[in-house]
Formats: sequence, structure tokens, C-alpha cells
Amino acid sequence: MSAAAIIGLLDVLVITVGVYALAGFEISPAATLIRSINTSVVAALPVGAILFIGAFWLGAETLTDISLSIFVGILVATYSTLFVAAPLYSLFRENEPQIKERDARIRAARSKAAVDA
Repeated sequence: MSAAAIIGLLDVLVITVGVYALAGFEISPAATLIRSINTSVVAALPVGAILFIGAFWLGAETLTDISLSIFVGILVATYSTLFVAAPLYSLFRENEPQIKERDARIRAARSKAAVDA
């Protein structure tokens, strides 16, 4: 199952990058995070409604399994994107020359502002 999941993920990534390339859109970390938050909220609301109203309130047990798995999946994926993947991406890029130069400029500007104040 894990091999099939990884191949499916790679397929989605290749297609998504291809569509972005054909459309000429830039992929940036900011757009990725905003998309993740918006997508998660829009997806979690109806699934949460199905889960809590349909399954728990009305007692439709057939909806419980699928809606709970989808709801948990959305929440975990959102958490992982925002609090695991994004910080790791930042950490991995920390030693790149361009990032080091930018960080040094920011530290210098802050030091100068602190001295001037």
C-alpha cells in the first residue's frame, strides 16, 4: 500500500507542477501555505457537518467511518503542512548562500536600529 501511495503522490506532484508550468504560474511557499489553509477550511466544514450532524446527531452510522477518516485526514494534513513541512523546508534552506546573505543583512539592520534607538 505504501508504494502505491508514494506513486500516487508523485503522480499528483508531477501533474500539478506541469499545470503550473503550462499556465506560467510561480510556485512559492506563501501561495502553498495559503492554498493549504483555504483548501483545508473549505473541505473540513462540509465533512465536519456530515460527521457531526449526519453520523452523531441523526445516527447514520454508515457515514461515520468515511466522514471520520476524511475529517481526521484533513486536520492531520493541514497540521503537517503548516507545522512540519513548512518549518522543515525553512530549516533545509538555512545553509544556502542566498539565505545566509539575507539573514546577515537582516541582523545588521536590526543591530543598527537597536543602536540608533
